[in-house]
Amino acid sequence: SLGGGVMASNLTVDSISKGATTLNTDEIVDTNSNQICKAWVNFNGNGTVAIRDSYNVSSITDNGQGDFTVSYTNNMANASYSVTGTSGHAETGHQTDSYCGFSTRYGGISTSSVRFRTVRWRFAVQEFLDPYSVCLVVFGD
Repeated sequence: SLGGGVMASNLTVDSISKGATTLNTDEIVDTNSNQICKAWVNFNGNGTVAIRDSYNVSSITDNGQGDFTVSYTNNMANASYSVTGTSGHAETGHQTDSYCGFSTRYGGISTSSVRFRTVRWRFAVQEFLDPYSVCLVVFGD
């Protein structure tokens, strides 16, 4: 711009290429949208906690039996986001008659992390257990 004014421009293209990869412009996602996943993780919650794969997750804290905190690399804009998860295989031998649930703790959702419990239901017994498989996804601002 000249003279301190603001110059606005529009760029219209049908595709963008980087090396051998080409994207059509309708495939490009606005990462600031609250309609896309802002963080996700797949981790082993049994024994030594280990992240298998993730996006925007810096660490997992094992707070005790079936009690975990997932910390984000980049904080959420507020604590009003949506988080959901699933867990499974809480027993040795990966028995198929054992079901695990996922529940956020009261006050456990903050801009920098989410704390949650994994619960095993088997027959009439419910207990907090460390499952072999824990998956979590986060949507919001």
